[in-house]
Amino acid sequence: MMRSIFRVSVVLLLMLCSSCAYIQTHKNVEEMGSYYTGHLLAREQIELVKSRGQWYIGAEAARFRLKYPMLHDSVFRKLGNYPSFEKISRKGQTEYHPISSYVAGVLQNPTGYFDMQGLAQEIAKTPGTWGKSLPDKQRYSIHAELPSKPFQMEEHRVPEKKKPLALLFGKLDFIVIDIPGTLLYNTAIPLMAPFVFFYEFYHEN
Repeated sequence: MMRSIFRVSVVLLLMLCSSCAYIQTHKNVEEMGSYYTGHLLAREQIELVKSRGQWYIGAEAARFRLKYPMLHDSVFRKLGNYPSFEKISRKGQTEYHPISSYVAGVLQNPTGYFDMQGLAQEIAKTPGTWGKSLPDKQRYSIHAELPSKPFQMEEHRVPEKKKPLALLFGKLDFIVIDIPGTLLYNTAIPLMAPFVFFYEFYHEN
């Protein structure tokens, strides 16, 4: 019975909501009791070290929670439509991952630049795993320009699959909150559109 109601609700939502706007609180409900392990790449905290001829990046081990914005609206909202990770742990231990000598050279160059996402991609593609200690490590100063905004490297979901109870509550939330909320919001869009247009026109000029 519950499965049939859910399927009918999905069909109604797709039929009645022709715009790209919808309420999605059920996604946060489904994430209840779950978190992600990973590392935080922050300009003030990352380390560049060398151990027995191999370069490493040191970063804080952390836990993150995946959060979805309550409203997804690609028409009126240009930003804030995508999920993000929020750190939920206290300051963790520094762990080390191998990087290439080329990247190590860029990080030491005063005229060099590296964005945190690019550094995360370098870590992901470099063979090796995160370790808590290194023998005979030497620390080197980072002189390259780095962005001030930290980057969260989420790596493993705990647990790997969403909990059955969270999925059940998520479906109930979808039916009780998200579908009515989405219908109300889409009904209000024609009324909001002129105000949004004049507001953006005024601020752009």
